[in-house]
Amino acid sequence: MNAKEPEAGKLKALQEAACMGWADIAAGRHADVADGQLEGFIAQLGQQAALAVATRREAIPRG
Repeated sequence: MNAKEPEAGKLKALQEAACMGWADIAAGRHADVADGQLEGFIAQLGQQAALAVATRREAIPRG
């Protein structure tokens, strides 16, 4: 493996993520957030993610 391979892999992953993001925007899967509401919007996303993680943890059977 040469030194440039990890960087090439990172670049490819970034390009793929960008393509997915643009496809989501084109399909209408996005939220328009005003500058003054960005902090609250991000906090809400964090709360939703935390709830999803907690819900999944509760669903895991423990032995």
